[in-house]
Amino acid sequence: MYQITLKKELLREFCAENCAFLISYINKNNVKEDDLLYNMYQDMVDIRNDIVGSKYQDEESLIEVMGVCKYFKKIIERLD
Repeated sequence: MYQITLKKELLREFCAENCAFLISYINKNNVKEDDLLYNMYQDMVDIRNDIVGSKYQDEESLIEVMGVCKYFKKIIERLD
């Protein structure tokens, strides 16, 4: 259970940091609401909120959402 709690906390921090970066990038570059980056930002906000809530209580669902976040991270790294 400790492993899941730790992974959830790390994932929550990752989402929070990258949400902040994305919203800054979106605002600076006039990204439209129908753009992929804006949708990605919304997805990360949803994931962060679900982590804070009671979702992702088992290892399998946590691993799945971590895979999504790794994909997002690759995209974000290309924006820097």
